Order: sequence, then C-alpha cells, then structure tokens
Amino acid sequence: MVFRISSFVQVKSLLVFCSLFLSLDASTQNTEVLRGRCINGSNQLAISGVSIFVSGLQNYQLFSDTTGYFYALVSPGIYRIIVEHKDFRTQLRENISIEAGKEEIQNFELTEFAVNLSPITVTPEKKREIEISPFKIQQYAAVFYDPARVLNSHAGAVNTDDQANHVTIRGTSPNYIQWKIEGVEVVNPNHLENSGTINDRPALNGGGVSMLSAQLLETSGFRFAPFLSGSNVLSGMFDLRFRNGNDKKMERTIQASFLGTDICLEGPFSKKGNASYLINFRYSTIGLLSKLGVNFGDEQTNYKDLSFVIALPIRRNTIKLFGMVGNSETVFKGPNDSALVTIRKELYDIDYHSFTALSGISVTSPLSNTVFLKTVMAYSSKNTRRSAYPKTDWLTVASEDDHYNQEKFSALSFVARRIGNHSRMKLGSGVNYFTTSVYSAINDIELVKGKLEEMLVLPFITFESALLKKIEMNVGLHGFINPRIDFMTLQPRASLKYHASRDQELEFSYGEDAQLQPAHLSLASSRNRNLKPTRSKSFSLSHQVTFKANTFKTEIYYQLFDQIPVNVFRGFSAFNYFNEFVNFDLESTGSAKVYGVDFTLEKMFKGFYIIPSVSIYNSLYTLKSNSYFTGRFNTGYNAVLTCGKEFTMEDKRRFISVDMRMVSRNGYLETSPSSGSNNYVFSGRLPSYFRLDFRLSYRKNRQRSTVIWALDIQNASNAKNIAYHYYDSFTKRIETRYQLGLIPVLSYKIMF
Repeated sequence: MVFRISSFVQVKSLLVFCSLFLSLDASTQNTEVLRGRCINGSNQLAISGVSIFVSGLQNYQLFSDTTGYFYALVSPGIYRIIVEHKDFRTQLRENISIEAGKEEIQNFELTEFAVNLSPITVTPEKKREIEISPFKIQQYAAVFYDPARVLNSHAGAVNTDDQANHVTIRGTSPNYIQWKIEGVEVVNPNHLENSGTINDRPALNGGGVSMLSAQLLETSGFRFAPFLSGSNVLSGMFDLRFRNGNDKKMERTIQASFLGTDICLEGPFSKKGNASYLINFRYSTIGLLSKLGVNFGDEQTNYKDLSFVIALPIRRNTIKLFGMVGNSETVFKGPNDSALVTIRKELYDIDYHSFTALSGISVTSPLSNTVFLKTVMAYSSKNTRRSAYPKTDWLTVASEDDHYNQEKFSALSFVARRIGNHSRMKLGSGVNYFTTSVYSAINDIELVKGKLEEMLVLPFITFESALLKKIEMNVGLHGFINPRIDFMTLQPRASLKYHASRDQELEFSYGEDAQLQPAHLSLASSRNRNLKPTRSKSFSLSHQVTFKANTFKTEIYYQLFDQIPVNVFRGFSAFNYFNEFVNFDLESTGSAKVYGVDFTLEKMFKGFYIIPSVSIYNSLYTLKSNSYFTGRFNTGYNAVLTCGKEFTMEDKRRFISVDMRMVSRNGYLETSPSSGSNNYVFSGRLPSYFRLDFRLSYRKNRQRSTVIWALDIQNASNAKNIAYHYYDSFTKRIETRYQLGLIPVLSYKIMF
C-alpha cells in the first residue's frame, strides 16, 4: 500500500477541503489557562506547597494548594516547567505548548528523594525510556501525528519501511516489541497492518496509520529491556497512556490532512463535579477524497476509528474508562486489459480488511497515607482478512485467502506501599488470556489452520530504596507462568544508580525477560504447539550528565537470547521473523546476542532543540551450534539528527517553526530471491539508507482559538532507497521495490 500525490489538482483539492475549517480572525492579545495537580507517587495523595516555575515568552512562579492543584493565566507560547519540593525529586518538562482556546493541563506524580545530594539540588527525574510527548508527536518532522514514528528520532530504534511504523530495536525482530495501554498488553493498535510488507500480509506490531490519535495521548514512553512488572516482551515496549478530558470547560479540536480528518470533543459532564469525557473520531481523508473523484494511485485506502476516555473521580478514588474501535481496508484492482499487466500482483484483485476494538477500565485507590491499590483490565481484539482473486483466465494463477483473528484479555493489579521516607515496595500480578486463530489457503487448499489459547500469569514483587547517601537500589523478582505448556521461570531484575553529583549519574541494570511465541509459529505445525517462550538476559551501563540546557547520555548494552524457534534445514530463525509464511516444524534450540552503545545529546534553548544520536551495535544469531550469523535487521549503525526552531513574530501571536530529521544507516540483510521459493537465509545486504524529513508550520493564536498550518515532507531529498528485491513469477526476473519517494503532507488544525 502506497500513499501517492500525483498531481497539482490533488493538492488544490486538499486546500479547498481544508479551507472549509477557516474562521474569522481576532487581533486581541490573550492569555490561556495552565493548571494541574501534584500528587505523591507513593500513595497518590495531594502535595501542597510545590513550586512550579514556568519559563518561556514570560516567566511565572506558582504554588500548589492544600489539594495539590495549581492555576495560572499564561500567554500562549512554548514553555519549560520545573516542579520542585524539598522532599521530592525535581521534574523538568520541556516544550509545553500553551495554545489559545485550549486549557493546558499538566499533572505531576512526584517521587520522594531516595538519596541526599544537597538541599539545592535540581535533579530532573530520569527514566530508561524514549519520551513520547504531545510536542514530539505534533512537532517532529514527518511523524504525521503517529506516536510510533517518534521512535525514528532515536538511534536505537530503526524503522523497517517508509510506508509503515514498524520498528526494530537494536537489530532484533519487530515481533519482540509489545504494546501496552494504561499498563496492560493489547493487540496491535494500528490500521493497515499489511503496509510495507513484502508479501502484503499483516504484520504483528505496526501498520500504515496508528489508531492512537495524538489528541488522546498524554506524555508516555517507549521502554528498553529490562522491563516493568507483568511484561511479555523482549526488545522494546510502548507504554502509552490516555489523557483525561478537560473537567472545567468544553473544548474542540478539528484537524485535516492528506492522511486523515480528526474531530475531538472534550469537557465536563457537569459543572458541579470533576468527571470528564474525551471523544475523538477520525476518518481517512484519502478515502473521502477518493469518493470525490481524486485519484490516489492503484489502491483505494480507507480507515476510520472512534476513541474515548471517561474520567470519574469518586471521593479519593480515580476511575478511568477507555476504549477505541476502528476498521481499515485497501482495495487493489489489477488492469482489465491483459496487455497492461507488468508484474504478478496485477493479475489479481486484492481486498484487505481489518477491524480492531479495545475497551478497558483503570481504578486507583489510596488505602492510607502509605498504601495505594491500582487495578487495570482491558479487552482487545483484531480481525484481519486478505483475499486475492485471479481476474484473468488467460494465465493460471492461484487464489489466496488469509485470516488472522486475535483476542486479548489483560489485567494488572498491584498494591504499593511506602516504607519510611526513602523506600517503596510493590506487590502484584498481571494475568493475560489470549485466543488466536490463523487460516491460510491457496485455491481453497488449507495450508495453515488452527486456534490457540494461552494463559499467562506474571506475578512480581519489587523493592526500591536508598543505599548510603548517593546510591539508589531497585530490586525485584518476577514470575512468568504459562500453564498450557507447563512452563514457569523466575526472573530477577535489579538496578543500582549512583548520583555522582546533582548533574551526573551512573546506572547499572540487569534483568531477565521472556515472551510467548507468535501464534503464526505455534500453529505452523502440530509439532510446534509446545514451543517454549524465548528468554533474554539484559545488561546495561548508562552514564548521564546534565549541564545548563544540555543532556548527554551514553548507554552500553549486552543482551542474550535463548530458546529461539529455528529450523536448521531451512536456515530459519524466529530472531529474523517478521510476517513470512511458515508451515514447517520448529525447535527451541536457537540463540542470539545483541551488543552495542548508544550516544544521545539533547539541547533545548528558547524554542530551539537539537538531538543528535548515534547507535553502533551488532546482532548475531545461531541455529543450533555455536556458529553465529549476522541478523537480518543488523544495520551495524544508525545515526539520526533531529532539530527544530520556533520563531516568534513581533506581535507574539504568530509563530513559524522549522523542523528537520535526517537518518543514515546501513541496509538490512535480505534473502536471495532468484528461485522464487521460500528462503530464510539472509546473506545479501541492501545499499545504505538515507532520508531527510522536513516540516514547516505556521501557528496563530487568536482570541479564543489557535490555528496551525503545517507541511510535512517525508524524504525531502527524494532519495531512492531500496526496500527489497523479489522474484516475480510473471516477469520471470528479480524486481526491485523502492522505499517511498518525496511525500508532502499538508495539514490544518484548529483548537477552540
């Protein structure tokens, strides 16, 4: 599936379409509300007397009241917020955008000091994760408001194809990633899962468009191994959270672009309470314009989704209901004239359909001044179908039919207790129940058919405390129990963090993790039903130093994998598996290792940011013996430069932003496509990859609204990067599929 913009007429059509949302201007200078609440992360209770420093176009100092709330009227612009209290660790948030017509709500969950550095220490809380913030989602070049594409600006995460948001972490399979929403595992929350794949079949952990609209998310993160409590993951984990709607006034956001049209509504249920709602509906603009007669290429693409969040504070309890539902499709029609057929795909009419649903509830209950209980439950499901029908009788080709259905019920419950002033303990468990069915047939001859039911129990206990004056310790013991195959393992995890000074820290981490096998592998053969989970052991040493507005971080890592499903005869290893067709026996005798170093520098200063990062790594795997082979996704290095600058006009109501991202890496490995048969030995390397993305945006703050025009250009230099080679049985030769060329995406957004 390829998004194409082929003519000036299409661009003009979108301009006319977006202009329907224009409204009258107002020239009065205005202020907007900045508010939020500060709570103790150990017991979820309010903290009074917190100092909130807001700096940007103007500077403000606020204090939280006895209920933890703070409030101010702030001129629209980009701000930095520092939150301080003598008993808690300082938090720093950069690039907080205050928009006219929309209240900005910033809530802070503070962590008590576990070490004693000095009474004037300003040490922002740091985590081993990539921050996925609203600013990054909406401002980074060619992110297209997709939280997964934010990862492309981090050297350790590499995008697998320009058409989709699949990522590989440090040379490992994209299937080693997990999606969590509000702390529990869910199905792949993306539309068009077949985008950017060689065989046009759905991938497990990505897609062409995210279902998670930027309008719904609060600042979240992407975490690296070792992981949090209750995790079924090996390489990387999306830990995403929905924000609550505004509980004081109704707000609206409308956004239109080449990729989709969003309508977001939020507000309080009643002026007397704090309950709120947040609803977002989105429809594919490409599908809408296609129905108006605009031609977007040889495939018709449509998607739509509806998401909601309902927040219900009841006494001291916080209840959040959340959910989303959506479907997507691509329809390909080959030419009716056989003389126009140029490749095998054009011999078919192909329909791809996908439906995804999610619903859940989160309850947080403070039980005392030192204890709180949190429980999250969610149900999610995904159903996909791909059908390829031959449309010619002059050449015999086989019909294809693929179905993939998955349901997940996931729950997480834990009790957290503060012990003294500097220690915390958490005890709980996650429980996941999965059902998956897979069906593949050619000419109605079944190749794979089966259903798999899995139960996964993930108990854990963690303890965090201080050692001496400058050392923090975090230790835990986690369980991984799969009753179906009678598998159980205990996973120790530990980290030591040394605060060398108020600006510098050193951290060592160790942890063991495991992940169930993809159902496609377990159902590929009757002998694969009892494949063991793949396990990993992770070691990392990181150093971080902060000076003025600069943060420099170095991380050295080493990760070992075992119990990887392999087939020695075919040269297959699940370490390289993406979404290829598998219908043969596997055994859990493979292993792999990944090691390398990441360098990241972040500089933020008065509307300017620059983030150069470099990852140098090696990923290797074995089939059965100790002979190592280079992994399919091992690019050896990945270098990324992300930067941007916002310029403020004289009236301080208009802003122009220029953002850029540049990516350079080695090519992936690929199999030899010469025979056209299934081949799983990755021996040839694609050429080096280079891509330059660009974004130009114009923002204007009106009296009661903010308008943003933006132009994102993916692959601004129009580099011809090769995605893969494949053998085409129609042309009888090896064909080349290139990554996307220059793709401009114009968008319009109004908040009021």
